[in-house]
Amino acid sequence: MSIDPLKITAHWAAIHALAPDRFAAYRRPNDKDELDAIARYAWNIDVSKALHPKLHILEVTFRNQLHNALTSLYGQRWYDRPGLLRKASSDKVDVAKRDLTRSGKPHDPGRIVASLSFGFWTELYGPTYDPSIGRRTIIRVFPHY
Repeated sequence: MSIDPLKITAHWAAIHALAPDRFAAYRRPNDKDELDAIARYAWNIDVSKALHPKLHILEVTFRNQLHNALTSLYGQRWYDRPGLLRKASSDKVDVAKRDLTRSGKPHDPGRIVASLSFGFWTELYGPTYDPSIGRRTIIRVFPHY
């Protein structure tokens, strides 16, 4: 279902007021009027809606595959293994644990894994993790690599 730019027009002033710098990105020098920018904004919403389920599946699959690979190498609670994670990554695990505690939920590995952002997981394939994580898990996470 596509968003009708004409329906957004009525709310454009409010949308623009919320984040003028953000919505300035939708304007082009040769636009005929505001409707061109509004149409781009509506198109962006449609594209985002179409990609969201696919990105969700990618994120969940990637993190679960990487968690499984790390579990086979370092054990179920690999994220607690001293020296494996850099401080910034370890801090993210600590935040996830604190959030679970605040919610009254146990710190089981599945919950911790699900609480960590996509950025956390992609960092593990960065250059600082290459020898300990990247090279050791790439074939398990991406079997057709």
